[in-house]
Amino acid sequence: MLPGSTASEVRRLRFAVDAMQTELAALREVTLATNHAVMALNHDIRSGAPEALPLFLGWADRVRLDVDAAIAAVQVIERQLDLADRVDRNPA
Repeated sequence: MLPGSTASEVRRLRFAVDAMQTELAALREVTLATNHAVMALNHDIRSGAPEALPLFLGWADRVRLDVDAAIAAVQVIERQLDLADRVDRNPA
């Protein structure tokens, strides 16, 4: 178990992590759809505003990376909670 935590706190944290995963999965889908649309319209965007394209593509990539980082953070939290559960069930 996490230092200073109770089983109910761990359950509450697990519920919160599950909710974050759901939200992040939805956000990732939107981000991927946006990225796909940007790449599909790449030619139109280039012909309309060439100086703005690198900024927009950089922004889209940054959002995608932020979502991937958030997903990785939730996975780390999930692994810590799993470890806390195992330690709680099998104290040394």
